Amino acid sequence: MAEDVTAVAKPSGWMRARRVARDVTFTTSASGVAALCSILALALNARSLGPGNFGTLAVIQAYVAFVSGLCTFESWQLVIRLCARSPLRLGPAASCGIALDVSAALLATVLAIGGILLFGEAVGVSRDNRLLAIIYSLTLLASLSGTPKGVLRLNGRYHVIAGNQLMQGLPWWLPLSSFGSSMPHCRIM
Repeated sequence: MAEDVTAVAKPSGWMRARRVARDVTFTTSASGVAALCSILALALNARSLGPGNFGTLAVIQAYVAFVSGLCTFESWQLVIRLCARSPLRLGPAASCGIALDVSAALLATVLAIGGILLFGEAVGVSRDNRLLAIIYSLTLLASLSGTPKGVLRLNGRYHVIAGNQLMQGLPWWLPLSSFGSSMPHCRIM
C-alpha cells in the first residue's frame, strides 16, 4: 500500500527534445538578431563617420577585440564541467569563475591601454586618437559574462542568455549613429 513518494518523474525523450529545440531556437535567434543589429550599426556608422573616422573606429575596435581575445577565458565551461554532476560545487566554482573573469577583464584593460600608449602608432592609432582608444579600452571592464553565462546554462535559463545577447546588440547602434551624424566635425567615434 505504501507508495514511493521519493520517485521523481523524469521527462520523456519527447519533452527533452522539445526543451533542447526551444533552447537552441532562443540562442540562435538572439545571435541572429544581434548580428543584424551589428550590421545595421556598421552601416550607420560608416555612413555618418566617413571613411577616415570610420577607419579609425575599425582599427580601435579590432585592436580591443584582439586584446580581449587574448585575455578572456571561457570560464562558463569551467562552471558547467565542475557542476554538471555535483551541484554542491556551484558555489566554489562560481566564486573561482568570477575571480577569473574579473582578473581577465582587469588584465585585458591594462594591456590594451598600455599597448595603446606604448605601441599606438605601430597599431595604427595616431596620437590624436589615443584618448579615444583608451576610452574604448575601458569597455573591457564590462566583459564579465563568462561565469554568469555558465550558471544560467547549467540551470537551463537559455532565454535569459538570449535576452542578454539581444540587449548587447540593440542599444549600441542608435546613439553612435545619431551622435556621429549630428556632429560631423567632432573626432569622436
